[in-house]
Amino acid sequence: MDPALIRERFAKLHDPRGADHAAEIGARARSLGQVVVVISACLCGEPVRWDGEDRRSGSVLERAAGAQVLPLCPELLGGLGCPRPRVALGSPDGGAVLDGAAGARDEHDQDATAALVRGAARATELALLCGATRAILKQGSPSCGTRETHVLASEPTVGFSERVAGVGVAAAALRRAGLSLEDDGA
Repeated sequence: MDPALIRERFAKLHDPRGADHAAEIGARARSLGQVVVVISACLCGEPVRWDGEDRRSGSVLERAAGAQVLPLCPELLGGLGCPRPRVALGSPDGGAVLDGAAGARDEHDQDATAALVRGAARATELALLCGATRAILKQGSPSCGTRETHVLASEPTVGFSERVAGVGVAAAALRRAGLSLEDDGA
């Protein structure tokens, strides 16, 4: 997919009127007989990671060939800036965060729970508005991890967080909404 088109879609989807654009993408996909695939925006080349970098993946974009791509960053949709402090979950189960049974903190010990839940809800809303059935997400992310995520370190000697088996908050929300989840293979 053309990087300029991805950048344009990303900007429109992360605008307050992103729902209108998601509906347009869905209508276009239906008219062309295409599916819509949510892809973590960092994998599309958008510099939205906590450190202001991207993780562009040509192989991920190839896996979405022939589909309408919906480049989303749940953490930006939830109101976290870029760059931003690293975030980790209190539980490896993003569903527990969605349900209020666990929280999330940033590396400055600020509560990030509401932002992650808000971003997951917004990403899910946009995905459903356009009829997405599949998502390719960034492995290890507290939002997008499908098999692994970052949780608060159990021992101070480990550092702020550790990567463990689990699922991120947005990944859990998208799965609950019925989307099939894949990861970037990292």
